[in-house]
Amino acid sequence: MPFLTLFCFIIPKLNKLKVISSKIVNKKHDVLKFIVVSLLTISLIIVYQTNYVFMYFAPVMCSAKPNLFEGDYLMVDRFWIKSNSPSRGEVIGFKTPKMNFDLIKRCVALGGDTLEIKDGIVLINNEPEGTLIYLKNAYDPVEQLELEYYKIIKNNGFEHLVCYRSNGYFRKDHFGPIIVPDDHYFLLGDNRDNSSDSRYYGSFPNNEMFCKAGFIYFSIDPITKKIRWSRIGLTI
Repeated sequence: MPFLTLFCFIIPKLNKLKVISSKIVNKKHDVLKFIVVSLLTISLIIVYQTNYVFMYFAPVMCSAKPNLFEGDYLMVDRFWIKSNSPSRGEVIGFKTPKMNFDLIKRCVALGGDTLEIKDGIVLINNEPEGTLIYLKNAYDPVEQLELEYYKIIKNNGFEHLVCYRSNGYFRKDHFGPIIVPDDHYFLLGDNRDNSSDSRYYGSFPNNEMFCKAGFIYFSIDPITKKIRWSRIGLTI
């Protein structure tokens, strides 16, 4: 009888120890992954710097989804803008006195373009910005509402995703028309109904542009606090 009592006491303790050991192994595995990704990121920075590219790191806010999510950290190229101009569809960073933070948005119209938004459709020079393809509806746990997801195939061949609020709550379906000033860019967030962009702050001048978006170098879920390994290395 004492042996049976001892046996019943030890077995649950062993099972608990097994669970703890498993968690330790998983944590060690996550730490190893983090070290590997960090070393790769440092190597990439060194490669870029030796080619005279200065990199900037910025956390992403919800206005950039569905291509970037809260908890994504983006590596951007500050050297690119010295010899290039953005095309429609590219994601560009601006430093502007209009705000007290850096702005990373998608360029949808260039200087001289006539821009208008009708029923949520962006028109560039009286033509839709591209072909809008419906993908799905899905609940967003951060915004706590349902979003509609679409893919846009732009007239210049550039493709990216956008999302809209599905219930009409604070939809931003109408704007303009306006003519974008020369040497300026009209910017929109891909989360079209939840973005502070050129609809509020106007077009942004060329001399306030400071980078082009590159790729996600780190990503962590803001709710679960888990690293999202599948997002690391994605370009936008």
